[in-house]
Amino acid sequence: PSNIIESFCRPNRVSASIFAFDILLLAISTACIDASAIALLGNVLSMNEAKDQACDEVIMYKENKITEGGASNVFFIKNNRIFTPSLSSNILPGITRELLISEAAKHEVKIMEQDCSLDDLVKAESVWLTSSTKGLAPVSEIVNQNLNLDVSHPLFKKCQNIFKDAYFKE
Repeated sequence: PSNIIESFCRPNRVSASIFAFDILLLAISTACIDASAIALLGNVLSMNEAKDQACDEVIMYKENKITEGGASNVFFIKNNRIFTPSLSSNILPGITRELLISEAAKHEVKIMEQDCSLDDLVKAESVWLTSSTKGLAPVSEIVNQNLNLDVSHPLFKKCQNIFKDAYFKE
């Protein structure tokens, strides 16, 4: 289906599937349940579906805008510029996301926080996810788009080193 883009794992890399967030919300919005109680249900359901497809994580979008991972935030490089979806009601602010943006700015590495389309993501040179448990985890491939991503892209490596030097000093 066009709403699912699978990215399978290679050693030391995260695999991901992309799901239409609004489809899951539509299915649960008709139920008489407090919205705060189901805020993350779409993420959980998507993560379960991803596990069934041998993936470790999901990247979700709503109305063609990338939102977040099931348990992570999304970053990507396009035209040698780093992007991440801006915070909105559809995105939970991640600690690692905030730390990376802050540390990158100190090293004059600009990360563009803006609305990012699904098309932007599938045209990316490099994609990675951030979370407290994964740190900065590169995505190696988007299979249904015949897109092999650069897990060693110089800008990704620079961000990875900035983050490591700031928070994992010996």
